Amino acid sequence: MQPTESRRPIRRGLTEDQLTEGRRRALLSADPDRPRGPRVFTDAERQALFARTPKPEGTFEERRERRRRAIESIDPDFWVEPPVFFNMRP
Repeated sequence: MQPTESRRPIRRGLTEDQLTEGRRRALLSADPDRPRGPRVFTDAERQALFARTPKPEGTFEERRERRRRAIESIDPDFWVEPPVFFNMRP
């Protein structure tokens, strides 16, 4: 025989009062002078951002080979490249 009430209460989302209070707090803490929508970067800001981003050295194949050698030096039994399945036909 099944119990008529569940053992644990069903968790619901926030109550209407909690949602209203959260919206009110957000409106009070919002900066009215801040423009709405996504931030648009100037060219100078974008260049400064990418100047701080280090560029990887070497070609993709060279980086892959360095990564493979580094991993194999730690664990020689670890296969870096995904295994090739010979029973699959194109």
